[in-house]
Amino acid sequence: MTAANIADRVVEMAVASMESSSITIGARLGWWSALADAGDAGIDSNALAKRSGAHPRYVREWLAAMGAGGWLVVTDSASDAADARTYALAPGVREVLVDADSDLYLAPLLRQVSAGQLSLRTLERVFQTGEGLAWADHDPDMVVAQGEMNRNPLRKDLPPWIREHLPDTAAALDGGVWVADVGTGHGWASIGLASMFPNATVHAYDLDEPSVAAARTNVHEAGLDGHVTVYADSIDSAEPGAYRLVVMAEMLHDVPDPIGLLAACRKALADDGVVFVADMRVGESYSAPADLVERLMYGFSLLVCLADSMTTRPSAATGTVIRPSILQEYARQAGFTDVRELPIEHDTWRFWALRA
Repeated sequence: MTAANIADRVVEMAVASMESSSITIGARLGWWSALADAGDAGIDSNALAKRSGAHPRYVREWLAAMGAGGWLVVTDSASDAADARTYALAPGVREVLVDADSDLYLAPLLRQVSAGQLSLRTLERVFQTGEGLAWADHDPDMVVAQGEMNRNPLRKDLPPWIREHLPDTAAALDGGVWVADVGTGHGWASIGLASMFPNATVHAYDLDEPSVAAARTNVHEAGLDGHVTVYADSIDSAEPGAYRLVVMAEMLHDVPDPIGLLAACRKALADDGVVFVADMRVGESYSAPADLVERLMYGFSLLVCLADSMTTRPSAATGTVIRPSILQEYARQAGFTDVRELPIEHDTWRFWALRA
């Protein structure tokens, strides 16, 4: 790669970064939803400004920028007057940036990147001192957007994965056993499991108070009070052998003491129980240059996850790029003798079944 190629790449990164921030601003101000409501007819800058209570000049510039980036299409450009142009969502944008129920919904990912960039000065300091930076110490959008990113795969997809790939466990859940959701976040895995397996009792654990509050709200709104109980606590407090299934979804790499937590899960597991782990789909070993997913994981590790794990000492300081050999070694040191990767297809996660 030549210096000219590198320069082109830097310019492309700068454009992408600024468009990402502009997309996030539009999401926070409700502009993308308003465009979706306008449909194919589109909306002009004055109408969008009036609807959202924003200043017309800023709205006009934002619409023009999003049109220039291909995120919007100009549906009426007959007039040369900028405020007379009408804009509508480009094909596919609704599914990716507006529709929270879409499997392709990624607007929260951009919001997380923006939240991480707001913490760059603090990260600069902790990179020098070796201190940590907790999720909760970022802009609030960091945690909120994480919950939104995990909503669909954990609520809709995780229960069918359990049914298909762990049929004995699914049969036990149908019969009515206890399930633990460790590091529940906003509670989506618990909600999905309780919905598909209504006879099971689900206990959700998390130490982050805002996440616990959000999970309790989501459980209540799902009508699952009494089926799901959310604890602001660790699974260390659970009765030994209480759970037939323990779920750990996209959280083990953040934990300062992953071996200790896995050992606590093993202690809380019934003799015939299984720990279901979903964590990052990265390569078996390091390679450079790497693919897009691995680069994404290094980005999250540098901006969020590694610093979060280093808020507690001592820390394993795993980082987001948790390779299969690392996870397997953690599980074995925690006392699991049967550690198997499950053949579940997913763009960014690997899946494991751990048995004592």
